[in-house]
Amino acid sequence: MDGTSYRLQRIIEIQNQMKVEKDRRSKLTRNYKRIVKIINITDNVLSVLAIRLSIAGVGVLSTIVAIPIALATEAVTVAAILLFTVGNQFQKRLELKAEKHKEIMILAKKLNEISKHVSTAFNDETISDEEFALVVSQLDEFLRKKEIARTKSNVKILKRIRKVFSVKK
Repeated sequence: MDGTSYRLQRIIEIQNQMKVEKDRRSKLTRNYKRIVKIINITDNVLSVLAIRLSIAGVGVLSTIVAIPIALATEAVTVAAILLFTVGNQFQKRLELKAEKHKEIMILAKKLNEISKHVSTAFNDETISDEEFALVVSQLDEFLRKKEIARTKSNVKILKRIRKVFSVKK
């Protein structure tokens, strides 16, 4: 296999890899956003439920006869508030993950645009060393930025966890 055919094959592999990466990140972003919407709706329902049960509990408690019912409604209210709090934290974490995947997807799209510049080389089926070096260097830059996006997302998640649980370093 001569150098031109190797470079051509390698660039095609890189383009396919970026297309798969972009599609995968797009799907993950869409899924995370869908889950965040579901959690948001659930949180809204839980907050309304907690408010109404709290009001009902106070009303029932004022009758004195139905104290066990009042205690039960207040227990459900506390459970709804706890679920709301957990859902809220989970939602924030998923939003960070969706943001990370969107960022990586955008990076993959940019790399795909750069490889379009090489399309002229595909027309004459010769790829110079400079064109190949450009594509490979852009792939390396993409992989580096992808790792930075992952690290940045993980640091944000850890900071949020420490903040929620008041954990100090």
